[in-house]
Amino acid sequence: FKGTGNSEIHLDRKLVDKAKGVLMKARGIDEDAAYHAMRKLAMERGQTMAKVARDVIDMARVLL
Repeated sequence: FKGTGNSEIHLDRKLVDKAKGVLMKARGIDEDAAYHAMRKLAMERGQTMAKVARDVIDMARVLL
């Protein structure tokens, strides 16, 4: 796959972890619930977890 090197995968994981932290703090939920909320949104939108994570982080910058 083009553009799926180890550094990109590592960056995506870091984004997902950061977004989980945002959700955990904002919604008062645990890590598992934050992951599942993001996964559900990704599936509903037909997007990757990395894209949803970026959206969560971007919204946190605006709202928090």
